[in-house]
Amino acid sequence: MRSSSALIASALFLVPCNAVFAAALPKIDLPADSPVVLLSADYGESNEMPRGSAMLLDVHAALSLRNSSQRKIRGITLLVTAQDVTPGGKGSVTVTSLDVGPQETFPVRIDLRLLRPLQASSGVPVQIGLDGVLFDDLSFYGPDKLSSRRTLTLSEWEARRDRRYFKSVLASGGQDKLRQEMLESLTHQADRPSLDVEVVRGARATNFEPEKQVQFAFLSLPDSPIEPMGGMARISGNEAPAVLLQRRLNGRGAASGAAGSDAGPGLSDRDAAIDGALAAVYDSRPGPARRSTGLSGSAPALHRWLGDIRTYFPTPVVQVLQQDALERLGLRQLLLEPELLAAVQPDVQLVGTLLALRSAMPEQTRQTARIVVRQVVDEIERRLEAELHRAVLGALDRSARNQRPRLADVDWPATIRANLRHYQPELGTIIAERLIGYARRRRMAALQDVILLVDQSGSMASSVVYSGVVAASLASLRAVRTRLVVFDTSVVDLTDQLADPVEVLFSTQLGGGTDINQAVAYGQSLVTRPSDTVMILVSDLIEGGDQTELMRRLAALTSSGVRLIVLLALSDDGSPSYSHELAAACAALGAPAFACTPDQFPELLATAIRRDDVSSWAARNVPGGAAS
Repeated sequence: MRSSSALIASALFLVPCNAVFAAALPKIDLPADSPVVLLSADYGESNEMPRGSAMLLDVHAALSLRNSSQRKIRGITLLVTAQDVTPGGKGSVTVTSLDVGPQETFPVRIDLRLLRPLQASSGVPVQIGLDGVLFDDLSFYGPDKLSSRRTLTLSEWEARRDRRYFKSVLASGGQDKLRQEMLESLTHQADRPSLDVEVVRGARATNFEPEKQVQFAFLSLPDSPIEPMGGMARISGNEAPAVLLQRRLNGRGAASGAAGSDAGPGLSDRDAAIDGALAAVYDSRPGPARRSTGLSGSAPALHRWLGDIRTYFPTPVVQVLQQDALERLGLRQLLLEPELLAAVQPDVQLVGTLLALRSAMPEQTRQTARIVVRQVVDEIERRLEAELHRAVLGALDRSARNQRPRLADVDWPATIRANLRHYQPELGTIIAERLIGYARRRRMAALQDVILLVDQSGSMASSVVYSGVVAASLASLRAVRTRLVVFDTSVVDLTDQLADPVEVLFSTQLGGGTDINQAVAYGQSLVTRPSDTVMILVSDLIEGGDQTELMRRLAALTSSGVRLIVLLALSDDGSPSYSHELAAACAALGAPAFACTPDQFPELLATAIRRDDVSSWAARNVPGGAAS
């Protein structure tokens, strides 16, 4: 269905297919550091045909992939795009329950129908990208645009539960009993009742519609074991980001699957408890008003559930379940209770939630929240601080030159290059008339100014957390003068609080609008040594202020010699949503714009301090490179 990156310098590898789209072959684009490599692709009966004002693409592909990582792959999700904004223009394929070892190959089948406007029918018809890969240790790789990490993690955990059950059947009843159980399980899955919902549009398929809420109507089937009670979806373009279906199992009571309900025959007490813990989130009705089943009825029920998931699941799964419970069940109000908050597994997303809620917290809960935030901050510091200091000081050692170095401080490669004209053929050597060396570290006070301008709008919560911790760590280095400024529609300089990153985070105010121009104007006033200044703007560039004035200020900064970098995100949350127009405009001014993970940040900052090409660094290290 698409051509692929052979993972060598991210070149695109086009694969012949049996049926050819009129415009061009599909394209498969894998990042340079992708853990999977495309070996072959067969596009079978893929074809396209006009349908009204759109082109209908009937995509069939059999891909052969190889695991190029050193870990087992348990699941993969591919994003298939014909046109990003057209209803019906995107789809995805998820394969779970894999057991693919290093260097082993595995197939992925794609069968989708997609739409794209007729006026966009030239060029590559379909693009296939990697949204995520889950490994056997539940670590994850990918941009996670489709929340693949959540889907793959929970599917893998349920698959492990099933494997444990079948192992117990084999141990107790032998192969005949296992065969019987597996056949019964397959029959049960084939006969399992399901609900299908289709949204019928009256307008043309290529029309873009604003977000709206639709109610579902169901056919009445008296003999069905499942009775649909109601449902709704929030439709935005060709996506349904929120879907609610209420149903009832006839003859068996509610289909909520809450803890204590019938979890199904053959499950051990442990597996039944695991099933109940999952059902409490995923089989409960979203919304804070629900009081019948699930977790949102009381703090004690939620407290017991938090204890259960920490008992039965590893930390990555616990964090996914907690975040889902917050989003699906409206539990933020319950987090204001200190004894409940103390039971939560701390992570960056939880810190973002607590910072957003802090104005509503009673004093006792605020103290507990500080303890939780401190745990996360300490973990980030353990993860990043040593590498950050090593990278920055190493870059400074090599950016500050000494023309009369001690022997131990001589930069021999630079010295040789500077004295090549003094080569003596008869002696076979170079007579060095000028030595070039590194500055002694004890003389490196304030060699660089680093200014971080951090957008604290709600979508940037994780970036705010990481930026605050990174700025506090940099502030402990005498060789760097660090300034931290956060902004929404107002600007707050938090430099004086950098001695304590927890205080920094509790001084932020997540949410609100964004005036990037005002923040850049303040940052511009802090620049006293342009050639020795690195300014990092952490923002999704969704500007609510004066965009024209913003671009003028950014151009003035880059022209003055300031090394300006735009980080569209500083987090592990995957590819961010951002203003592509402004990102491209920044890149044109010499301010590369891209997303960066916290683990990549030390080397990024070192690259800027050394005055190396940041855009080239991004092209090598960031999926998709810098915006252009």
